[in-house]
Amino acid sequence: MPDNIGTIISIILGSSLITAVVNHFATSYRDRRKERKELVARANASVLRRVELCYRIRRRASDEETEIKNLAHEIQEENEYYKSLLLVESRWYGERYSLYLVAVKKITSEPMRRAWKVAGEPSIDMEDGIKLNHQKLEELSRQFSQDSRRFVCPLKRSWMAIHDKIRKVKEYDL
Repeated sequence: MPDNIGTIISIILGSSLITAVVNHFATSYRDRRKERKELVARANASVLRRVELCYRIRRRASDEETEIKNLAHEIQEENEYYKSLLLVESRWYGERYSLYLVAVKKITSEPMRRAWKVAGEPSIDMEDGIKLNHQKLEELSRQFSQDSRRFVCPLKRSWMAIHDKIRKVKEYDL
C-alpha cells in the first residue's frame, strides 16, 4: 500500500507541475500577443498623427507656428521610434511599417506644403490643394491592419517575410 501512495503523490505532483508549465506558457503567449497588439495600435496612431498634422497646419493660429513645427518634429521622432521598435520585433513587419509610413508621407507632403503657404485661420473648410486623399489613406490603413494581423501570427509572419523577399516589395501594396 505505501508504494501506491508514493505513486499517487508522484502522479499528482507531476500533473500539477505539467499543468503549471502549460498554464505559464499559455499565459505568456497571450500576454505577448496583447503587448504586440498594443504596440501595433500605438505605431499606427503615430502614423495617423502625421495625417492630422496637415489639418493642424491649415487651421493654425498665427502664434502657433513654432508649436506646430515642434509637433511635426515630435511626430517624426515618434515614427522613427516605432519603426526601430518594429524592426526589432520583426524585420519583415518593421519594413512594412516603413513602407506604410513612406506612402502616408507621399500623400501628406504636398498638402502640408500648401497648407503652410496659406495664412492660418481656424476653419473647417479645406482648399482643394490641401485636401487629403482619404480613400487612399483608408486603403493604406486597411493594408496595415492586414499586415498587423499577419504580424501577430508567427506562421503568417514567416510566410510574408518570404513572400516580400521573393516579390522584392519596395512600395506599400495598395
